[in-house]
Amino acid sequence: MKFVETQSDILDVLLHGAGGRMNHSNMRKAFDVCVKQGHSVVNFNFPFFERGEEHSSGPDLTEEVDTLKKVLAECKVDKYKHIRQRKMNCSKGN
Repeated sequence: MKFVETQSDILDVLLHGAGGRMNHSNMRKAFDVCVKQGHSVVNFNFPFFERGEEHSSGPDLTEEVDTLKKVLAECKVDKYKHIRQRKMNCSKGN
């Protein structure tokens, strides 16, 4: 997980698509843009990527939802007025 906390009341949550990871060049660029805009921003990999799998935990996305809840808790999400999800389309590779 990568988290930059600012004084902003905005938290941008960057979510990678099925083809990329949090260190994909597009994800890094988006992260940097959010920081330059003065927003708090968090980026992370879902567990299936960490295990080297290409697919989610299943149609209910139970593992992914649990992971997102944990990440938001670590970011102390209650202090933000605006939480914006940014889903990135990343090609396979990087």
